[in-house]
Amino acid sequence: MAGSYPIAPGFRRKHFETVASTNTTALELARAGEADRLWVTADRQTGGRGRRGRYWFSEPGNLYSSLYLADPAPAERLGELPLVAAVSLARAIEAACDAAGKVALKWPNDLLIEGKKLSGILAEAHPLPDGRRAVLIGIGVNVGHHPDIPDYATTSLAALGWTDDVEKVFAFLAAEMAEQLAIWNAGRGFAMIRDAWLVRAAALGKTIEVKQGDTVRRGRFVTLDGEGRLVLDDESGNRVTVSAGDVFFSS
Repeated sequence: MAGSYPIAPGFRRKHFETVASTNTTALELARAGEADRLWVTADRQTGGRGRRGRYWFSEPGNLYSSLYLADPAPAERLGELPLVAAVSLARAIEAACDAAGKVALKWPNDLLIEGKKLSGILAEAHPLPDGRRAVLIGIGVNVGHHPDIPDYATTSLAALGWTDDVEKVFAFLAAEMAEQLAIWNAGRGFAMIRDAWLVRAAALGKTIEVKQGDTVRRGRFVTLDGEGRLVLDDESGNRVTVSAGDVFFSS
């Protein structure tokens, strides 16, 4: 990988053939003193990580990437970054694949095409030796192939007949992340990010289930609040706000 497309001004990139995970490698580089606004990409991951500690093996042919930012915003605004990344990724896929109107975003961090998962996002924050906070935004995209996951539909750009060019997808993603981070502006422009996310929201206005451990909330997906949290009208008629959980669409 690591081809000829230019990266957005002000950002850098380190590419590896194989890593355990791009988030882990990005954190190691950050703790070793590497400057931020750094993309870490890899052809292959041996211990790719997802939300809630889920691990998987990632073969070449897909995009495996992480962006390292240092103290990009006050701590209370960091939860907005997965939505910034999701909007960036959606716009990148739409532009790279001429897929306007076909991309849906599933709260909090999945991108869907035709109801199938194409991409996921994992954001983490860790302390650095100098007292700053490293924020890592991991983004994986099924470009050339997709995993078969029981009871979870997945797809890839190649399966959709769009592209198997990993570098092209990364170039569009890196450009969009630079643009959307500037719009977000450490949280001051989050309203614009929220609006762009809601335009692409999967199941907006429909009944969904949110699993939080052993608890399941069921209700109509109303909106996102000003902090990016899920707002539901539950079955008892109460309006509730959800800050974390796994979303499932009702049949």
